[in-house]
Amino acid sequence: MKEQKRLINQRKENVKDMLMNVPRVNPDYGKDMDKDLFNARDNALTEQLNKDFPRNNPYRNINPDEGLNMPKPEINREKSQNINEQLKKLRERVGN
Repeated sequence: MKEQKRLINQRKENVKDMLMNVPRVNPDYGKDMDKDLFNARDNALTEQLNKDFPRNNPYRNINPDEGLNMPKPEINREKSQNINEQLKKLRERVGN
């Protein structure tokens, strides 16, 4: 228990130190917006996300120009219908 609490506290401290010490890019918004700075920031963010989450990464194929508004995944209707058919068959077998 003590070891777990120590690890949790250590993790909190590491995150706090990282947030306090990592420089943030705050470009000017509005008419004086620096697009190169925005692009560099977005590219760095997506590269870091791809490194941190290589598998099942929803940000893998993101275009930084579009921002982080990701399209909703399409629901595969055929798969859900197959599941419903299988459930119906199982219910008939069981007798419900």
